[in-house]
Amino acid sequence: TVQMDFAPVLTAIAAQKQEVDLQPVIRAIAANKSDVDLEHVLQAIASSKPDFAPVLEAIAASRTEVDLSPVLQSISAHKPEVDLAPVVQAVAANKPDFTPIMDAIGAITTEVD
Repeated sequence: TVQMDFAPVLTAIAAQKQEVDLQPVIRAIAANKSDVDLEHVLQAIASSKPDFAPVLEAIAASRTEVDLSPVLQSISAHKPEVDLAPVVQAVAANKPDFTPIMDAIGAITTEVD
């Protein structure tokens, strides 16, 4: 049996966490909340119960098969060239510092029975 102590790793990961205060967002949502009584709409829907079977049958009967291969070929032939260098640079510039986590992983001791 191998026993490993991950406490240093968990401590290092916990130290990297950032707290986000969502209270301003929650207050903004609450401030813009409006109460709308839709009871009369729900009652009208419940009492009307329209029969959509003829409409659905007409839609089903009017379906046609469409060959989209020319569209797909055109899209494939006109793929734009995208320069991802700015994205790669932005990702590289914003790398988090994993040194504490890596140090904690390196400090793990194992015991073998």
